[in-house]
Amino acid sequence: MKIESKKLTNYLKGGLGALALTSCLSSSAFAQSSEQRMLNLEQEVQFLSEQLIDLQVENSSEVPINTFDSIKFNLGGFITQTYTVNHAGDFSTDDQFDQTNIELLLSADITEEDRFFASLGYLRQHDFDNEHTLQDVTLRGFGRSINRNPLIIGWWEHTFGNSLAVKAGRFITPWGIINTEHFPPTLQELNQPIFLRPFEGNLTIPNFLNGVEASGGFAEQTISYNAYYGQFSGEPGESVFGGRLTWDIPGDIAVLGGSYQNGVKTGSGEDETYNAFGVDLLLNYNHFGMKAEWYNSSLDIREDEEAFYVQPFVTLGDFILFYRYDSIDLDDTVVPGRDEVEHIVGLNYFFDEKVRLRAQYTFNEYDVDQDSLGQDRDFNQLQFSVTASF
Repeated sequence: MKIESKKLTNYLKGGLGALALTSCLSSSAFAQSSEQRMLNLEQEVQFLSEQLIDLQVENSSEVPINTFDSIKFNLGGFITQTYTVNHAGDFSTDDQFDQTNIELLLSADITEEDRFFASLGYLRQHDFDNEHTLQDVTLRGFGRSINRNPLIIGWWEHTFGNSLAVKAGRFITPWGIINTEHFPPTLQELNQPIFLRPFEGNLTIPNFLNGVEASGGFAEQTISYNAYYGQFSGEPGESVFGGRLTWDIPGDIAVLGGSYQNGVKTGSGEDETYNAFGVDLLLNYNHFGMKAEWYNSSLDIREDEEAFYVQPFVTLGDFILFYRYDSIDLDDTVVPGRDEVEHIVGLNYFFDEKVRLRAQYTFNEYDVDQDSLGQDRDFNQLQFSVTASF
């Protein structure tokens, strides 16, 4: 940093003179102890150091930045271990401890208006291949174990008040209920609804985006909004924009939401623009609750896609019992036989406030229920998992 030398010299001379005078007065006039004199000198040095830093800032175009200078810092995370068994009518696939997921969560309030958040993950996973069962169901199964170390989320947010906050970085796409809940410690089931899963390497709705997002609330925060623009990292160069509006119905028993998104799909082998719409309802009354979402995507080339799920649940002490009906209707003119329905019955148990145990059974039905060899495509899945938060 450049500092005006004459001004700084005079400043230091004055400061040293003040130190000397203070020392003399301390020793002769007040006869203080050596410890007290040393304390006074340290305080004067600290005062002069702070004044010197202020002088440096005044005389420099560079602004010093102090690291680890947030007003609040939080560190936490979780670990999830999953064990899955798949079974079909004509054969059984191997069972696996198919997913170990560790995420470290960091947040810092840098100022009253600025906040940073990051989720750093370590994922060891056997990917489950279920996309080629129309040709031969014996191709269904777990792949080799893969290590992934992603930056799952990382953003900076500046708040302009209750009505506006602007976020930049990598963030969860504000769509529906389950995708915005997202983190395993809050989920009753680990498997997302069908329309949030990849098909032929292309997601119907991206789970994450790299870009910018504006959000806020009004009407005493009963109405909130999100608007975003970004790119899905799996398809670089293809922009996505959209928004979400929610209404927290008075009485704290229901939240009604609507979502919109515009982007580009590549699953048909030819890029095409889509317009996706969604409506969702979250109910929570006493021990009963329900999550429900409807999704529709209008495409330039292919037929429209439509999906919905309904997931009622009941809370009984430390237990949660739930059922989910999940259906998707995709365009059969490109790849036939992809329409399917899932029935999921699950049980959660809170071992304590930091540990959630899950057990769920899934029955999957396809509209085309046999592959090209005449083998049954429908299958059952039994899954156990535990998530421990810290």
